[in-house]
Amino acid sequence: KKVKKVIRHKVTERLYEIKVKTGRKVKVTGSHSIFVLNDGLVQTIKVKELCIGDYLVVPHRMPDQGSCENLPEGVAVSPELMRILGYFTAEGHLEPRSVRFTFGLKDQPYVDDLCRCIKHIFNVKCKISISQITRLRVTINSKKIRDWFANAFFSNYHKANTKHVPNAIFNVSRDLKLDYLKAYMAGDGYLNIKNNTITANSVSKDLMSDLSYICTQLGFTYSLFDR
Repeated sequence: KKVKKVIRHKVTERLYEIKVKTGRKVKVTGSHSIFVLNDGLVQTIKVKELCIGDYLVVPHRMPDQGSCENLPEGVAVSPELMRILGYFTAEGHLEPRSVRFTFGLKDQPYVDDLCRCIKHIFNVKCKISISQITRLRVTINSKKIRDWFANAFFSNYHKANTKHVPNAIFNVSRDLKLDYLKAYMAGDGYLNIKNNTITANSVSKDLMSDLSYICTQLGFTYSLFDR
């Protein structure tokens, strides 16, 4: 169900940060109740009573959130768009009038795929160049597309530690989520479709949190770490 009300209040007691083996973290008060598995039974305890090694009860899978909205005019949801957003999350950054992606020289297949996707979605041709001898740089020279990335897809993004999963990704189908993850993992992680497992790391805590929710929507086992 959608959230109808939010209640905020001042905290006067100690805050605890719970971190599970997969890397997911949450801060709560010591009096907050959580579910744990104890001798085969699900029980509730206070956070301040929690011990290292306890087993928490968490959802294995979460439902999708609904339809995808607020995309730029003329841009439709597609596998190609998902891959562009995944590549940007892993390898992209914004310049004042352009969008840039930086890959290693061995990543030519990903560069070719990205350029095909950009041509398909935005009908523009990428500029490919070699940077610092060992890197391939892909540039979209379009202020309009740059602003789409800044405002529609990656709002509040300024540098690597503020990256996040675009809101649109939470609301697309399972197959489209996988298109996004495959492109992202090509740069910053490992994805095993057969075993439904993901391993990734990033300097962005928000990104790691977002990825944990995507993995939960997919029913994937994940290990996510802050760099």
